Amino acid sequence: MQITHFDSLHSKKYNSVDKEKWIELVKEWEKSNESQSAFCRRKNVDIKIFSYVKTKLLPKKPQNKFIPVAIQKEAPISNIENIVLINTSGIKLYIPIGVADDQLINILRIAGWPC
Repeated sequence: MQITHFDSLHSKKYNSVDKEKWIELVKEWEKSNESQSAFCRRKNVDIKIFSYVKTKLLPKKPQNKFIPVAIQKEAPISNIENIVLINTSGIKLYIPIGVADDQLINILRIAGWPC
């Protein structure tokens, strides 16, 4: 299969057969363990078009919504009264140790922290 252009993706008369061929080609590349450039050279496919089509046709991978947490030892455990959360902007949030889970979630939401 020789593919050097992808006019159908840009045209208003988009052909789903072309889309299926491109999806098959991208899946073949994923299984090949080759770099995109090596795969495209072997298949005689324009790498710029392949990269563009790959980003348009493949589902987006979900982004990690976790944020990094650094634990700092400031006092012995027996003397801890609050949990201190510090976001990336340096804002500190002091939360009493005995706060209930649902209250903690509400406090975090009100403060604009992702939950």
